Amino acid sequence: MAHILKSFAAKQDRRISKSNKNNVFSLAYHCVLLFNTSAEWRTRVFITTASLASLPAVFRSEFGTMVFHALYILIALLISEVSASQSWNTSVETNATCCEALRVDYRQNWLYSYRKLTGYLESLKTWNCEQFQIECSKRYFSVDEFSSSVYLHFCEPEQFENQTSNLSVPTSPYNATALPSPIQQIMQYESSQSFVEINSFGVPFCGIVWCGFDVETYQVLKVSIGSCLPTSCRSGTYVIMAVCGILAVVIVLANATVIVVFCRSRKPWSTQTVYKLSMAIADLLVGLFVFPASIVTIYLNIFGHRALILTPINRQTNCTGTDPTHTLPLHD
Repeated sequence: MAHILKSFAAKQDRRISKSNKNNVFSLAYHCVLLFNTSAEWRTRVFITTASLASLPAVFRSEFGTMVFHALYILIALLISEVSASQSWNTSVETNATCCEALRVDYRQNWLYSYRKLTGYLESLKTWNCEQFQIECSKRYFSVDEFSSSVYLHFCEPEQFENQTSNLSVPTSPYNATALPSPIQQIMQYESSQSFVEINSFGVPFCGIVWCGFDVETYQVLKVSIGSCLPTSCRSGTYVIMAVCGILAVVIVLANATVIVVFCRSRKPWSTQTVYKLSMAIADLLVGLFVFPASIVTIYLNIFGHRALILTPINRQTNCTGTDPTHTLPLHD
């Protein structure tokens, strides 16, 4: 009988030793899992609790095993809290980095078609960036009526609603007799799934020109930079084109006359004659090609309608390093 009891006790000792060894391996494994997982702290605690279910029952174990389980739970919870805190701090740092990267990128590329003021402010506001409050207070890009309306829409929505309460947006551009006003353009942005902004600072005597439309209005009404110009700027542009045309005609007629006179002259040609003739030919070429090309360039850049890259607005709800994508002109 004593031999049987001794043998049973030895088996129990081996069972307890093996259980403790398994517990040690399980603790090490779950510590690694908890440190590396990106889940929230509730998920981490769930992982820890689920792992306990695979261990021997606490109340069937010896006192040492019970102490081990208590320490296991305490350590696991501490690990969960520390990891959750690290994950939250990392998320905050990532969001701050993303917001700052967006701010720097937009300030460097705001004149290009793939960076738009509406998308920029919407990203800062959606991602809860501190740069959004700075933009609203400084309003760095408020250069005309349209950009001022964009800031009003995002920074002072209540005031924007008051100003637009009596306005309406045309339901179809096919029946429109004129382009929407700048504040109506922002109203289109609110309900549009595809929105395009166009801007330019190269219009003579006009400063920066900025406007935006939904895609249907942009395509149906053949919108261009010239469509957004104030009447005075548009008239000034036509005057510049007319002056270039008149100069081209005068230069061609004058230099053509000089060339004909030299060619019909019966006097021997001297070096001065050859020099004057070459100058007349050079000026004639300027009148024939340079001035007409300038007129065409001005017209296409200001009044030319540009094709679109159809990309719908992606209103993101978290920081991913890119601002919402808008429908873009093919050329800027």
